[in-house]
Amino acid sequence: MNLDPVVREFNLWRESYISKYVYLCKEDLYLFIKQCSRFDEDYIIPLRKKLKKLDCILWDLKIELTIDPKKFLHLRDEFPFINKAWNKLRSWLQRRYGDFEFFRILEVTRAGRPHLHILISGIRWIPQQELSKIWDKYGGGKVVYIRRVYNQTNLKACKYVMKYVKKSLGEKNKVYSALLFATNARLFGISRGCQSLIRGQKTSGIKIKKGFRFLGSVFSIDLLEFCEKKGIRMTSFMFVKVSPRDYWEFPSVFLDYDVTNFV
Repeated sequence: MNLDPVVREFNLWRESYISKYVYLCKEDLYLFIKQCSRFDEDYIIPLRKKLKKLDCILWDLKIELTIDPKKFLHLRDEFPFINKAWNKLRSWLQRRYGDFEFFRILEVTRAGRPHLHILISGIRWIPQQELSKIWDKYGGGKVVYIRRVYNQTNLKACKYVMKYVKKSLGEKNKVYSALLFATNARLFGISRGCQSLIRGQKTSGIKIKKGFRFLGSVFSIDLLEFCEKKGIRMTSFMFVKVSPRDYWEFPSVFLDYDVTNFV
């Protein structure tokens, strides 16, 4: 299977995306924010802070769910299918064993095939034969793997998922990132209990003042020229006060302006 065209399109999109800043306006005050996607290194830091809050959870099981490629005509059909099949399996597990928490991670094989790694808390054990039978019933296939988590101190959700996040950022093999991008698939998903744990604690971050209007995006090279001529240090997050003259001198930066702000 030739995935080079998918990787090529992904590279073109990423180069274009990271070369821009989004900007917002409130009268003569502009806010410039460097664009960052889930495929950039800057994504790791805030994500790690959030996932650290899940390290207090004790996990019972590790499950790997694969799908049978012979059941699909196109690779693109496998990605939406595997998540739908997991939702069916999750509902079945809840009916069979009661409420539980989970952390689901989507990984891609070297051949480009998706499979799921899942951490489960609240279910002590699921017979492998039973799991294989129900997963095959929902269209996934018969190949599943399950094992107990014995060493809780070495299995932390943050460290576990960051391994796959870093893999999706890898420069050597971009098939993983390219397929996630092309199929609009999420790298991971978590249960409601885990979501509540993350949201229940305050996180540090930059607060954006209210009343700003989103205007669009501008190329970094044009914004750099503006900053250099104005003597402004260019960072990934900038508040800048502008004058009416700036609109005329730097039209490539202020693509959408309202001169009535200064009337």
